[in-house]
Amino acid sequence: MPDCISRFIYRLNMVMLSVALMAALDTAFGGIRSSMEGSYDNTVFITGFFTNAVLAAFLCYVGMILGIDLYLVGILIFGMRIFQNLAAIRHLFLKK
Repeated sequence: MPDCISRFIYRLNMVMLSVALMAALDTAFGGIRSSMEGSYDNTVFITGFFTNAVLAAFLCYVGMILGIDLYLVGILIFGMRIFQNLAAIRHLFLKK
């Protein structure tokens, strides 16, 4: 396999893994938040976990094929959601 193709595949895997990890963290913190609010549903958590991770990886893959850095959008959105969930968790924790 030529060197440029192996570098492309390596970069694609690292980008997809990083965004899928952010999606998984977003789902985990969302699950903790909903658990503290008393509205946790295991089916919603499991399906959200896998759907977010797969959709985020697919978004990165399409962006790499098109030559657009769509992974930055995923990281930005998931990062904002993680901080929103952490802020809500903190508020719920301080109310107890």
